[in-house]
Amino acid sequence: MFCPKCNDVLTKKNEEAFCLRGEMYLSQHFTRRLEECYVAKTERPREFTFSFQVGGEWFCPSCGIRTVEENGVVRCPECGLSINEFIHELVERSPHKR
Repeated sequence: MFCPKCNDVLTKKNEEAFCLRGEMYLSQHFTRRLEECYVAKTERPREFTFSFQVGGEWFCPSCGIRTVEENGVVRCPECGLSINEFIHELVERSPHKR
């Protein structure tokens, strides 16, 4: 699974995903949800649109490629999965060093 902020491969420490480059941990619940949606693909990410432009650079946790933002949705051009469900948590609760 890839880091949605920098596309490095995430490792796992104590059931939490960890991005070495960004020195960023993701909670166990957040890690589990990412794995369900982008690794096991037993669930789909919740689909909704933002009423504002998110901006920034985001990557697909499944494919590791840069996402495209269009009509309020940040989506992977390869697999078609949205990362909108996860953006708030990534911005507000998971600081990533640049």
